[in-house]
Amino acid sequence: MIKFIFVFSSFFLFLCANTIYENKVIDLALKKKLYDNKVFKSLLFYKNKFFIKDKNFYLSVKRNLKSELIADIKGFFKKSTDFKNINNHPQCKFPARFLFLKHSLNLPDNIFPKIECPELEEYKKKAPADNIYIVFASANLKDPSSMMGHTFFKFEGVNYKSRKVSHAVSFFTLINTFNPFKLIYENIGPGMKGFFVLRPYKEILYNYLENQNRNIWEYKLKLNNFQKKFIYYHIWELRNIKMKYYFTAFNCATVDLFIVSIINPDILKNYQYYISPLDLIKLINKFKLIKKGILIPSDEWFIKLIEEQMNFFKIYKIKIAVENKNINKLSELNNFYEKLLAQIYAIYLFKHRKLSQNDLNKIIKNLKFKKNTFIDISKYKNPLKTPYQRQIGSGYFRDYDNKKYLFLNFLPASHTLEDDNREYFNESELKLGNIIVLMNKKKILLERLDIYTIYNLIPFDILTKPFSYDFSLNLRRDYDKKMNKKLYGNLKVGIGENFKFQDINLFFLLNGKMRINKKVDFLINPIAGISVYTIGKGKIIAKYVKNYTFNSLIYKKISLSYNMFLSTFKIYYNLSIINNKKREFSIGLSKYF
Repeated sequence: MIKFIFVFSSFFLFLCANTIYENKVIDLALKKKLYDNKVFKSLLFYKNKFFIKDKNFYLSVKRNLKSELIADIKGFFKKSTDFKNINNHPQCKFPARFLFLKHSLNLPDNIFPKIECPELEEYKKKAPADNIYIVFASANLKDPSSMMGHTFFKFEGVNYKSRKVSHAVSFFTLINTFNPFKLIYENIGPGMKGFFVLRPYKEILYNYLENQNRNIWEYKLKLNNFQKKFIYYHIWELRNIKMKYYFTAFNCATVDLFIVSIINPDILKNYQYYISPLDLIKLINKFKLIKKGILIPSDEWFIKLIEEQMNFFKIYKIKIAVENKNINKLSELNNFYEKLLAQIYAIYLFKHRKLSQNDLNKIIKNLKFKKNTFIDISKYKNPLKTPYQRQIGSGYFRDYDNKKYLFLNFLPASHTLEDDNREYFNESELKLGNIIVLMNKKKILLERLDIYTIYNLIPFDILTKPFSYDFSLNLRRDYDKKMNKKLYGNLKVGIGENFKFQDINLFFLLNGKMRINKKVDFLINPIAGISVYTIGKGKIIAKYVKNYTFNSLIYKKISLSYNMFLSTFKIYYNLSIINNKKREFSIGLSKYF
């Protein structure tokens, strides 16, 4: 009986102490207005609204910051016996919020119930994060889900078996259709299913480099031990949360931005409606969160990089020697770049099953490199130096009938062929939602609306033999046979070649085009063009375009544009001559942001 009274009294005192501490912590948190703290808002993915809708991400029934703060505190004081599965205890589900509360109010651990969290401990044992990186994978324009590139986190550390391990933590979606109209509907309406996964880093790296031919930049984040732990725990909180993926409003960069913002919430001031993966890494660099960066290139890109260091005849000589497995010829190579190209091309052929493992080993063995010889490619093409991914502009336009307009244009996502693309791997254009409107005293006209437009001008080389391609889905005013301009819906697909000579690109594309006004037209649309970067900060693009039906020419056009890049601005001039007689002219100013 005495023992029972002692146990009951101890339990009662524990409950009383627990309740007292709980109430004091709630009072202190409310007094300090912790619910209005920027870090707390970032932990809840809150910026003017709650971005995550899944009720499992919240402990409060009411969806507001103050209620959630109180519910979180009460949850952290709950007993382990209140849960059938201890992993559902708030200390286990939301360790970053728990860490934030203790750190913000300077609270000791011993005022809270001691909770063992088996799943969290397993995470800490198997996926340590002694170092955390933000990783950028370049765009794969053939895949709609990666057309803006991709960002994700890399954890690096020593696990419980004393082995160095690396893991990738990524938010992404799976595209199960190439129907552009369905993709647009899902992006505007219900969204796509988002996945937040943790996988071995080498699997992700192999997929990007080998299967998708994408380049990888690893940026090591400048974090102290507390900040590493904070991000590490916060990512754990997101592992089973259901989130909708939108290409614009809520993509991989959006999620990664909110995660990084728990370290510096001011970074969210730069977020409005949309952020791209490139925008994200530039923002992180702007806020001085990057310690260092390295580039891991795909084989095809690395081949192009090395080819720029030598002439055609040397490249062709290496190609024949590697393909014929001519060890004697390869042994004669003395230049570092020649040897490097031979090695990379041999690896490329092996991966494409055109060279055996034995032949590859022989070639590499006979390409004798001097010790401590290396090439630094980390700054060759730097995403941090690319222009911002949005632009807005205006200017003057005079059409072929000498009608004068003020035009306004807005590109909410990515870049154009007329932009400074020198820090990309090739000349390219990717426009999502680009709109141009013409205005004068009499009328307002929609000149163009690009739903999804791609130019990918990949430099030709004799080793990998890539094709360039063109795809667009848009509304634009265009000429009919009588040289009247009408608004057409267009779907265009094309293929061609691009030849690069230093800062000059010479390209040819053969397109098939379907356009719809009151009737459907099927057109053949060949394009020949040249782009040249001038001395200073300028770029000239000239194009010769024809549009045929199957039996007659509708029109031909010669266009010339000059673009001058001034920090975050672009001044440009365009002149077009249609059918050798009608002229269109425009001059404008765009702001990158």
